[in-house]
Amino acid sequence: MKRKKEIRHLDFEDRLDIQVHLKNFKSFTAIERELGFDRTTISKEVQRNSITLVPKHYDKYVNTCQLRSSCELKDRCKNGCSKKCISCSDCNNVCPYYILDKSYVCELLHKPPYVCNNCPQRPRCRKIKKIYEAKKAQKLYEENLSTSREGVRLSQEEFSAFDKHITTLISINNQTPFQIVASDNTGLIKYSVSSIYRLTNDGSLSCSRMDFKKAVKYRPRKKNKDKTKDVEEKYAIGRTYNDYLNFIEENPHLMVVQGDTVEGKRKISKSCMMTLLFKEPSLLKIFKLSQKRARDVIKAFDDLEELIGLENFKKYLSIILIDRGAEFKKPTDIEFNRKGQRRCHVFYCDPRASYQKGSLENAHKQIRDVIPKGTDLDLYSQEEYTILMNHINSLPRKLHNGNTAYQEAKHHISRSILNKLNCEEIEPSQVKLNPRLLKKK
Repeated sequence: MKRKKEIRHLDFEDRLDIQVHLKNFKSFTAIERELGFDRTTISKEVQRNSITLVPKHYDKYVNTCQLRSSCELKDRCKNGCSKKCISCSDCNNVCPYYILDKSYVCELLHKPPYVCNNCPQRPRCRKIKKIYEAKKAQKLYEENLSTSREGVRLSQEEFSAFDKHITTLISINNQTPFQIVASDNTGLIKYSVSSIYRLTNDGSLSCSRMDFKKAVKYRPRKKNKDKTKDVEEKYAIGRTYNDYLNFIEENPHLMVVQGDTVEGKRKISKSCMMTLLFKEPSLLKIFKLSQKRARDVIKAFDDLEELIGLENFKKYLSIILIDRGAEFKKPTDIEFNRKGQRRCHVFYCDPRASYQKGSLENAHKQIRDVIPKGTDLDLYSQEEYTILMNHINSLPRKLHNGNTAYQEAKHHISRSILNKLNCEEIEPSQVKLNPRLLKKK
């Protein structure tokens, strides 16, 4: 029987009807006609309040983590175990980097009705399943309704301590609200990212909106030149961005590295920095070049190969995507070492299309937070660039669900290679991305 549409929330009777209709193979549109609620409301209800059933043998014998083949972590259970976590399934419950392997989940759950209520193979299926049950759905709804209305209750002393702590991190350390919440280990942060922005806008905190990194508006963008006038240069033939897209589609298992250079003050700075970003974990590596020349770029790649070995170079720097600067216009010398052995494949972004390596451009913004444009780069050493890159790699990222690039890299790059690259983890709450990090006297 069709319910009246003025009901705002689904009740237990509605949930019982949804359970029955799902078992009878009815679509969300058909259930909409029966109950009077929009089909998107019903779809969200089923996805939000369904329960996940994991086969019993998965818990004891099967590691369902997507990263199990490359993970080198140990003792996530904190019991002194010396074995790698991939040898047991307990890490599925305790490891913060756990990602469920989709091969263990029934592919039918990715499309309506998103649950297994009407599946005839359910009794014999050995994959992870989802079931919609009215009683448990009602219980989940009531719990969510209760917790969503609970505010954060802090005394005046507690709020003052919170205000002092977060003002220091935002105003002095130039940290973002997301970075603060993701890396908090003090117990002082009781608010979400959006709440911190709201409290700042309301004037409840000592810091202001102007203390945020991106509070000041960007300068007006310059008009792009007509790209139809660009002529393909010989060095880029067969190495264009479209060639890159086709190549990674044919070789999805190969790792991609984005490369570029960062200049200092013109006519004063001779040296520059070359940046490489391992795209999958967003890990940044910075090299100091004596000059911005092709020979210095090639020497940096030769030194890197000598440091980590040819096989590791081919494994971790299989594909290099760079821009069309003059220092990168000898692709053959980058692709092949001095012995004529291939070590990578080089591709170029389109002219004036830096967004095609956007991950690296974002890293450059973080570099400029510490070393502003117009700075003489001759004043900085390779050791200082290493400190800078480690602070950037220790920044919590939304892309990785709050994990840092360094934490993600441990799943993709061996520890020995990370050590050779001088990658070290900085406590996220201690990350400083402002000029005081490398302050010169």
